[in-house]
Order: sequence, then structure tokens, then C-alpha cells
Amino acid sequence: MDLDAKPYRCFLAVAEHGSFGRAAAVMNMSQPALSALIKEFERRLGFDLFARTSRRVELTAQGQLFLGNAQRIVTETNFARRMAGDISANQLLIGATYYTAIIAERIALTDGHLRDNPDIPTRISVRTQRAVYDDLQQKRLELAIVLEHEATPSQQSMFVNEIPSEGIERLVLRRRPVRLLTPQEDALAGLTSIPLARLAGERIAIINRSHGVSLSEAVIQKLTQAQAVLVRPPEGNALAVERYGALMRMSAVTLGWFDDQPVRANDRMVARDIEGMDIATMLVLARGVQPPRPAAEAFWRAAKAATVESATMPSTGRHT
Repeated sequence: MDLDAKPYRCFLAVAEHGSFGRAAAVMNMSQPALSALIKEFERRLGFDLFARTSRRVELTAQGQLFLGNAQRIVTETNFARRMAGDISANQLLIGATYYTAIIAERIALTDGHLRDNPDIPTRISVRTQRAVYDDLQQKRLELAIVLEHEATPSQQSMFVNEIPSEGIERLVLRRRPVRLLTPQEDALAGLTSIPLARLAGERIAIINRSHGVSLSEAVIQKLTQAQAVLVRPPEGNALAVERYGALMRMSAVTLGWFDDQPVRANDRMVARDIEGMDIATMLVLARGVQPPRPAAEAFWRAAKAATVESATMPSTGRHT
């Protein structure tokens, strides 16, 4: 790929300004040089891009059709140039799903890296889960931090295309079971562990597919079998569902990752295990299988060491 894409940039400049003179000024080149470049570009393409008149330069029908393709190529070369600069500067590129930004374990990992490696340029790109996986597979990222459903083999076969596995290595940083968040004044709060059968007729706010189809479907299946009344809040991500439960004083599904949020310090909700639920999510650090650069390898090793350490420590959280 030509990282300058100069013929495409010149073509777009002439198309935008409708004048070789103005386009030449924008491109910081002489008008004869720009005209010659466009003529050669048209020869290589096999069709005219512009219809030239004494008053104005206009796109031909072929030029109009080619416009979108030229814009795409320039956008891609701009991205490639930025990536080349990042690689040259040994910048560490990390992707993270948006909801991990308030997970304590993720914060500790990325903040620890920034604190301990101030000389390593680092960029954290916060995206949707699908976009993070795509960027990782296309090698636009070196590492990614995501929440994944700890699916059973049958669930993995049902949702085989949801979480890519080819060419990706995973490190499970932490695992947490799906539980029930219930108001302190509710009778369910008095139980140490809640049998699934006890949820019959209970109104429960549920998550949507923002954390993955397999996770959402697994939760719905279990609660439907228990004959619970499923309530779909206006926002279906896990944190919003927990807030909705506290606001409406009703039970809600909790993934257990947001227990320490200050906004919920006085929500008077408690988390309880559900007997027979057997659904969990994992905080995962993922990377491609290609040989990592030193900065990415150091981040991976630090995450692995932290995972070993956390396995020997008791889990803490606000909910009882």
C-alpha cells in the first residue's frame, strides 16, 4: 500500500475545490505538476476523472463513481500511517470493552502498567466487544481486555461465531458467578443462597445482549425454567440493570463486577448466590498468537503474575 496515496489525495482535492489552481495550493504543489499527476493517474485507471471546461473542472460519471473508493483508500492509508508511527515508537495498543473501564481489576492492571512503565507510549482504545475482537484479529491491537461468558461446551457450539478463537490466546484474570441482587427489605435477602425454585413469580430485571448473546440467553433460560417474571429495563447493560433494580426496589441480575461503585454505596441491595444457576463471566486478557513485541509481552507477564497473586487472596466486595 502507498502510505502517501498522493494521486488519490490530489484527485479528492480537485473534486472538492473544482479547480486545479486551488487544489494545487492546498496540496502545496504547482498547478502544472498537479495536472500532470492527474493525467498520469487517469491513464493508469483507464478513464477520465474530470471534464475540464474554461470555467470549472467537474467530475465525469466515472469520476463520481470512483470518489467513494478514493475516500476509503485515503482513510485507510491515514490509519496505516498512524499505525506505522505507533509501531515505530513501540507504542502499546490495548483494546478494552467500554464497561471494563469501571471494573476494579481492569483499572488495577492498566493503571499498574502506566505507573510502572512511564516510558512506554500506551494507547487504550475503548470499543464494543465485537469491534475489539475485530481489531485484535486484524492486528490493529496487540492486547484486549473483555468480559466473556464462561460457556458450557453446548453453549459454545451454539454461539460459535460470537467469540472468535482462531489466532487468539486468552488469559483469564478473574471469574465471577452471576448472582441475584435483591433489596434488603425483600424476603429473599434473608436467604444465604436462593434456590431456583424460590424465584417462581419473582420479578427480576435481566441483562440484554450487550455482554454477549450466549450470556443473555443462558440467564433467560435459567430464570424462565424457574418461572420468574422477566423484566427488561430501559437500559440492558449490567450496571444499568443493577441501578434499575435498586431504583425500582426489585431483584436484578448482577454480574458482580461493579460492587464498589460510589453511586451505589447506599442502594440497600444485597447479592445472593442462586442454587443451580451455574453461570459465570470471566475478565479476560486476549492477544494474537503472533510473536509479541516487548511492551505487550511485559504487560501479559504482569497480568499473569497479578492473576496468580489474586488467586491466593479472598474476594472482597460491598454486597453481602
